[in-house]
Amino acid sequence: MWVYYKRASMHGRFTFLVGIGLALCLTSCGAAPVIDDDVGEEIPLVKPPPPPLPASIGQPAPDFDLRSVDGGRVQLSQYAGRVVVLEWFNPDCPFVKWAHGHGPLQSMAANYRALGVVWLAINSSAEGLQGAGMARNRKAKQGFGLAHPILLDPEGRTGRLYSARRTPQAAVINRRGLLVYNGGIDNLPMGEMARPGEKPTPYLDNAISAVLAGQPVPLHSAPTWGCSVKYRR
Repeated sequence: MWVYYKRASMHGRFTFLVGIGLALCLTSCGAAPVIDDDVGEEIPLVKPPPPPLPASIGQPAPDFDLRSVDGGRVQLSQYAGRVVVLEWFNPDCPFVKWAHGHGPLQSMAANYRALGVVWLAINSSAEGLQGAGMARNRKAKQGFGLAHPILLDPEGRTGRLYSARRTPQAAVINRRGLLVYNGGIDNLPMGEMARPGEKPTPYLDNAISAVLAGQPVPLHSAPTWGCSVKYRR
């Protein structure tokens, strides 16, 4: 129950809100009501939406809204019903330079985009750190000859949401909007076998191919290699 008192003062009229059972309401309602002094009525407060849950294999991929180096903003939800690949990107990371210049990412995005896959590069480097900034990534997009968007995540929220630790790293989302793969692109950093005697395995390529074919993804995660994501500390 709430009791309201009004009185006049040299500074004008004030409204005093005395809450009996305040703690109970804050717990059950989420916030105390606000009183409009002009009409003496309660204005209900809308609870802010809960933060998105971290990305989890087999669960809906969390939505995001990021600025593109091409101008405007891109939301994951605008690609509902499509297969989507998220590639964590840093144009100044030596591993990214190799992967796009001579390695598996040189043509992978273009090849799968031709099959209708949406490919989004995401740079979670904080401002002032390696590979960050609008100008640097615009130049990199032209230099690497990329046709897909590069999205900037300088606060690192999306990167952390998807547990991005390295560049390059990739996540695959199926047509139902479920995260089905999140991990390394292969087990050949800089073209060298990560573990001697291990069979070369194109993890990302296999995952995308399986999704397009309507088959189960052979591996849902795999070790990553590359530069650490340059999050804000």
